Amino acid sequence: MSDGSYQPPVPKSTVLEIGPILIGALLSWMFFGISIVQLYIYHVSFPHDRRSIQAAVYLIFLLDIFQTIVAASEGWQFLVNGWGRQINLQFPGWTFTALPIVSSLVSLGVQTFYAWRIWQLGRWRFIPISIILTALASAGGAFAIAITFAFTHTIASLHEKRVFEPTIVWLGGAALTDIMIMCSMLYLLYSAKQHTHSFERSGLIVNRLIRLTVETGSACAVSAIVQLGLFLGLKQTNLHLIVALVLSKIYSNTLMTSLNSRATKLFTPRATATSSSYRSRHAQSTSHQFASTTGTGPLAIQITHEVESDRDVADHKARQNWEIELDDVPSSQETGSKDPIRSV
Repeated sequence: MSDGSYQPPVPKSTVLEIGPILIGALLSWMFFGISIVQLYIYHVSFPHDRRSIQAAVYLIFLLDIFQTIVAASEGWQFLVNGWGRQINLQFPGWTFTALPIVSSLVSLGVQTFYAWRIWQLGRWRFIPISIILTALASAGGAFAIAITFAFTHTIASLHEKRVFEPTIVWLGGAALTDIMIMCSMLYLLYSAKQHTHSFERSGLIVNRLIRLTVETGSACAVSAIVQLGLFLGLKQTNLHLIVALVLSKIYSNTLMTSLNSRATKLFTPRATATSSSYRSRHAQSTSHQFASTTGTGPLAIQITHEVESDRDVADHKARQNWEIELDDVPSSQETGSKDPIRSV
């Protein structure tokens, strides 16, 4: 006897088209919550950062908000407004145009920041310029995909051969840029580590920065590679959207993690206002000076331990902040040696 209430299972192909959008949208909101916490920590801990860095942080957070709206709208379009409507799976709307644009803008901003940071630390020219050029090429590929979809409006157009090349440029270029950034930062930090054995605290800080560089750099590169692999390898599914909907969040959170790694816990002592500074300028100081293996002249580690108490506010909150800076002192011109890297 047949059961009239029996419903056939949802086809696997439909599940692989809709399911990734649900998972990606949920992950996008989860990462957005992490971004809010990261922004709060940055806002409280580093109110005196350079205006340019603060502007970049808040601009990227605004793009994060817009990307979250895109992810939510995409989920609504497929799972609510398009419930039972096959046409919505074929014509997903404006979100597929906005997604690669906002993701590429966030990754471009983060990668440009790291290029500037590498230039500040190593005074190289070729590598930062190469990072910016590959980041721009990656963003160009993303914009090409968005323009293609804006004219066709169909999700099937994303799997045409003419879209494969821009996709490879977008995600492959992003992964290449991330690997360049990670290797450059590791080279600079390992160069510093080789000369910090006599100053234990600075060695610990450099080790922490090395670990952080590997974690953040590999997270961005692996995410881009995974999205590219899913897009090219599983063309009949939307599994690549799981990563696509959170890719910009991964970039923004790695930037915030890098900036916030300078901060430690907030606490509230009764009345504390102490400051001690370790600076490597003379042999008599407690810091340590080391020679740069990059040929840009000696680098210096400057560690500042600062606890501030604002007596003008009611809660007397204090901040303990450990920072490390790699300064270029003195330059190769001052030491009379020729710098092969800087001349590139």
